[in-house]
Amino acid sequence: MIHNSTQKGFTIIELLLVMAIFTIMSGIVLTNYRDYNTNALFANASEDIVLALRMAQVYGVGSKGNITKCGDSSFTCRYGVTFIKSDTEGDGFRVFVDVDDNKIFQENNLTGIEDDDDILIEIIKWKNNIKISELTCNANGTDFPCDAGLTITFERPNPDAQIADTVENSDYDSARITISSGTKNSIITITKPGQISLK
Repeated sequence: MIHNSTQKGFTIIELLLVMAIFTIMSGIVLTNYRDYNTNALFANASEDIVLALRMAQVYGVGSKGNITKCGDSSFTCRYGVTFIKSDTEGDGFRVFVDVDDNKIFQENNLTGIEDDDDILIEIIKWKNNIKISELTCNANGTDFPCDAGLTITFERPNPDAQIADTVENSDYDSARITISSGTKNSIITITKPGQISLK
């Protein structure tokens, strides 16, 4: 009687080869996940701007009547979004109620306790090197930098956007907010009739 003396199992070379393949595949997956996560955060930052502008538009034009400090009626409040470009504070934007109806955000008192201070609804600041790279205002077909700040407000019953910089408080025809992260750029445009587009 002859016995087969072959042994079943892994050799050390087979085991090392499997571990090498697993390590390479794990590295590829983790690299792709990191890129996907960065791209998703950047896309979310662009959508945050669009959603904030829409929220201010709906609140300003609609019947968001829970603020009693604005004019003769609680339905006359101007709602807005102000964009900040600052390396010290971090780039982002604020959604607010324009209590004094001057079309810009007064940040003397962020709690809104004083009668002439605007009421802050929300602050959004981005991470992962997402920055506002450019704020541009347009009047009569001519672009102007609005790097000191840009504010877009809406007030009932007019659905038009009031586009102003924080320096001259001019009434512009349109505005562009460009955000960037590394080599990626996204441009959000809003026009005076209240149309918002994302590229």
